[in-house]
Amino acid sequence: MSNLITGGPVGRTELVIPNADGLEQALLAVAEYLDLPPGMADSVQKRYKSISDWIERESSELYGFAPKIYTQGSFAIGTVVRPLSEADEFDIDMVCELQRKRDELTQKQLYDDVGGEVEGYVDAQNFKKDATPWEKCWTIEYSDDGYTFKVDIVPCLPDSPSRVRLVKEAKLSANLAETAIILTDKDHAGYEQIVHDWERGNPKGYAEWFKGRMRVRLNEAKEARAKMVKLAAEDIPTYSVRTPLQRAIQIIKRHRDTYFEKRGHRTSSIILTTLAAWAYQNEGNIVDAMEAIVGGIDRSVVWNGYKYRITNPIDPDENFAKQWNEDRRYADAFSDWLQALRADWEKFKSEHNKDLPVLFESRFGKSASARAFPEFALREGGELVISSPQLPSRFNVPHRQRAEQKWDLIKLRDSIVVSAQYSQNGRWIHFDSDSNPLPKGCSLQFHAETNIQKPFQVFWQVVNTGFEAQHFGQLRGEICAAKSYGAGGLFNRESTSYTGTHWVQCFIEKNGICVAQSEPYVVNIEG
Repeated sequence: MSNLITGGPVGRTELVIPNADGLEQALLAVAEYLDLPPGMADSVQKRYKSISDWIERESSELYGFAPKIYTQGSFAIGTVVRPLSEADEFDIDMVCELQRKRDELTQKQLYDDVGGEVEGYVDAQNFKKDATPWEKCWTIEYSDDGYTFKVDIVPCLPDSPSRVRLVKEAKLSANLAETAIILTDKDHAGYEQIVHDWERGNPKGYAEWFKGRMRVRLNEAKEARAKMVKLAAEDIPTYSVRTPLQRAIQIIKRHRDTYFEKRGHRTSSIILTTLAAWAYQNEGNIVDAMEAIVGGIDRSVVWNGYKYRITNPIDPDENFAKQWNEDRRYADAFSDWLQALRADWEKFKSEHNKDLPVLFESRFGKSASARAFPEFALREGGELVISSPQLPSRFNVPHRQRAEQKWDLIKLRDSIVVSAQYSQNGRWIHFDSDSNPLPKGCSLQFHAETNIQKPFQVFWQVVNTGFEAQHFGQLRGEICAAKSYGAGGLFNRESTSYTGTHWVQCFIEKNGICVAQSEPYVVNIEG
């Protein structure tokens, strides 16, 4: 059943994106939806520390080789995109590096040694599923704090000869070259022999190169966050902020995902990320970043008349386009996709494109489109209908559950008015919505008044924002039944715990129908 407000206008409704700001907000909403869910980054960080503590403990079989665990891939550089299918899970990539030399052991020995500790960790944590061995990694499946995700752990060693070569040939800074590694691969011909030729990599070096491509905007984002939470910029973790480059890559990756969903020869994420980072010139917003990337993403693809080349920016010997030369259909598929992306981008920029929600749904998915255009819902067949009154953009945060996601039927025919008080020095003091910031540690009491006749059920929603709430996994946002049934639920108690702007909203259900909702009551909390 469609989640629609009954009694509203039905039929095709024109949507106007009046300027770049409107498109900016729509793209930001898509990118926020595609990112890790609120609180999941903290859950991943918690598990990352848990795995590190286990493998690096003194009783570990690997302790004598100074093991180090660190993240790599899209999580490390902040370009994670949620899976296209809701049935799939986020994949988090990690590396387990031992301080050993390649002439001391085989790839198989390294793989088995790391795997033994990973399996021991899974047993110690009493996980339901065993660790899964793959060609290059061990996989642990988590169901943690309400989130489900997989962690791939890749065994590796330092690559000393590669470090010297990188410095000499690519003239890279030593900090990039020194992090080069060699990896295990069960498909390698010398997997069970002591050989010199291992697969190479440098995830740390790549992450540093990527950060360098957005250094100006990354520093700005960290400084802004630091000012808000009253910390030093260097104390703000990179994973907690996003730049226009990261957001643009998330959007482009999802466009790639939907384009190739039923097509073969999909372009890899490492190619898209590298080409986009080269095209980016520290533009200050998503629209400008997309304009630069969509127009220039193919400029770093080299064709010499015989072969394609996309050079790994931290390893001049590695060609990311190797697969293109082995099967030209990959190069052709990239070219076709890029043509489609550029055509769509021109449509996105059209100021009077009434079909933009439909286009966003087909390119980014229904849920992402609903975040971008919350005032619209799509019926089967693509007809646009009014979905719910649109709140101002400040309230359209991705972790806020919308009423139509909670109730199948909504008839807003009655009213609710919320008032609030805070307790200070034993006295209860009234405060207005969106008024001066309150200090931390205050008790809050919200009272809802309504003209609805009993019986009814009351629901409350608390939405937190800001770094502190995110850091502690307390963004909240779910519409929850009041702790007291019936009219007793018209009172709700909270406290001021996290710096930032938060709000409370009250809903009333009668006979399974949402019949009233209050305006958001904004609570500002000082640091």
